[in-house]
Amino acid sequence: MMKVKIDRYTKKILYVITFLSLLLLSGCKNTGVKVKGNNNFNQISLFQIYIDSNGNLISPIDKDIIKNEERYIDNILNNYYKHKKYHKNLKLMIFIHGGLNDYNNSIDRSVNILNNNLEDMLKNGKYPIFVSWNSSFIDNYLDHVSHSKQVSNKKNILYYSLSPLIILKDILRGVTKIPKNTYNLVMKLKKKSNEKLYSKTLDSVGDNFNVSSSQIEEKNTLKSIEDNWSMANPVKIIGGAFVDTIGKGPYHSMLKRVDLLLKKNINMESSPNLYNLKKYNMTKENETALSYFLRKYKEIEKRSSNYNDKKYGKVVLIAHSMGTMVANNIISKFQDINFEEIVYMGGACSLKDIKYTISPYLESNKKSKFYNLSLNPKREVTENIGQDFIPRGSLLIYLDQTYENVNSFLDRTSGIWWNMIIAADQIFPANIRKRVTLVKFGLYNDHTKAPQCHGEFDKFKFWNKEYWKAEDQTNQNLYIYNFAKHI
Repeated sequence: MMKVKIDRYTKKILYVITFLSLLLLSGCKNTGVKVKGNNNFNQISLFQIYIDSNGNLISPIDKDIIKNEERYIDNILNNYYKHKKYHKNLKLMIFIHGGLNDYNNSIDRSVNILNNNLEDMLKNGKYPIFVSWNSSFIDNYLDHVSHSKQVSNKKNILYYSLSPLIILKDILRGVTKIPKNTYNLVMKLKKKSNEKLYSKTLDSVGDNFNVSSSQIEEKNTLKSIEDNWSMANPVKIIGGAFVDTIGKGPYHSMLKRVDLLLKKNINMESSPNLYNLKKYNMTKENETALSYFLRKYKEIEKRSSNYNDKKYGKVVLIAHSMGTMVANNIISKFQDINFEEIVYMGGACSLKDIKYTISPYLESNKKSKFYNLSLNPKREVTENIGQDFIPRGSLLIYLDQTYENVNSFLDRTSGIWWNMIIAADQIFPANIRKRVTLVKFGLYNDHTKAPQCHGEFDKFKFWNKEYWKAEDQTNQNLYIYNFAKHI
């Protein structure tokens, strides 16, 4: 089959959009320093599962497709059980990153964290598995303009030829939504109705849930010239339209890739045949390496468990931003795995997803606990990604106001503190509330004390229980100094 070609005018448009997008859409991406090269940690293959846009397992060393997925996963599990001989209480810890991360960024993060913190993780009783996926803006925008999220790859040539029309449609949609998006992103944030409802709800929630709500708001925070010099930038009115134009399509393409982490051929029109199985490196069940890993782990633990056990193994599941959507899929598919602790950091999944995935699981597993970590709401609504060339707000604010179709309050993101507090009584039944911990971090000038923007949650020791509970509300001892610098 001949390679897909994009006409030169479309290329120019894509280059311009990509450059501007990389500048503006960094809300979910980790802001840490990159490691030079992917071989600084020579055992990375024993801790990393990277799934590409077709559901294939990719090597963290050379970026090649791994043909023998089962052997790769078996090596990870063998290494886990080898470590467990020396750490009897060792649990699997699965960490899933969010959107807007490419291959290099994802692998570099894993390498850097492991280089500096593997010993600490093992002492904490956790064997880390980093689950990564291609959620980069460029690839997902190309998916969007080629309609490859809706059709098989055989039709990409036709749809790439139509990509200029798709780009034009996005631009026109953004322009027509200037009044609405400007109202949502600039004016609506100033409304006090949610704050009043939040204040009424907080007391009752505090009586029923484990709530760690920091009241620390350091003086002069959000009042510096650095934070506010560009506040009056009038370009943000046009910028709001631009965000809608370039962001909505790639976001929905990322949603497709969320599903591809557990099932390979979800983007194909027909049922798999021998050609497809060979081409896309599929098993007959179309399970990905991640699915195989979880299934194999469950089978091993089931053989060594008591006959009366209904949940097998001991797993800590930690997810950031859009990674919470992947985590929800994992919990839904592997109900009989014992996810002892589930930690969502700045969750992009909806409140409704929590209600219909996390709550039923907590009811069926009496030992499981859920932690929901949020930024201080003032940081959420004032996050300044592009020097006010676009309206302020974190990625979660943009999801609620622009990218998602919010038909009811429960369609809002679960990672925003106000959202979670207002809806907590609706989504968590009374019998599980004491196993739910809701955390709001403090407002600091110093970003090493607690996360202060959406991309900073994994700048701290996210595997440490102290971080999940934020009991002392000053997490400087948990900040990964060698991993990231504040930007």
